[in-house]
Amino acid sequence: MRTFTLTFSSTTPQDNNAIRFTAHDPRTALTILEQHPQHDRATVWEGTQKLCCITRSGVDVWHIS
Repeated sequence: MRTFTLTFSSTTPQDNNAIRFTAHDPRTALTILEQHPQHDRATVWEGTQKLCCITRSGVDVWHIS
């Protein structure tokens, strides 16, 4: 299992409002984002390495870059 951090907007992996989670891969971030509908943009980190940015563009539609 690997440890990832999900941050919202201008937060960094070290901020208190970042969500840390353990999973086999980073796709679990999408499940977490579904539980936080107030956020439409997030960044997924593994340690200090930025893995991707996720943006909600509609109901159940996510763009990953």
